[in-house]
Amino acid sequence: MYENHTHGTVTILQNGVVDFTLGPFETRTFELFEFRDSITFEARDESGRVIYSEALTREEIKRRGWKIVITEPAPTGGSPTPGANDPASLLQ
Repeated sequence: MYENHTHGTVTILQNGVVDFTLGPFETRTFELFEFRDSITFEARDESGRVIYSEALTREEIKRRGWKIVITEPAPTGGSPTPGANDPASLLQ
């Protein structure tokens, strides 16, 4: 399932191929067939800027509860880094 937690419309791509668009705060179920290695999931905002990109294996997607959550870009313009606010990463 994709969850768009942004205030804008995003275009979802799998391995560089457009899959569909999601409106602000829209949720949509995705279908995954068997695949090897990983799939690169990407979300682009209305200007075409990549706001999310991650290569995930089937097992990684499964561990996430079959969810990919798209959030607003970080203030620096990059995607939020998973775990960036974990206490261990703050010590660096």
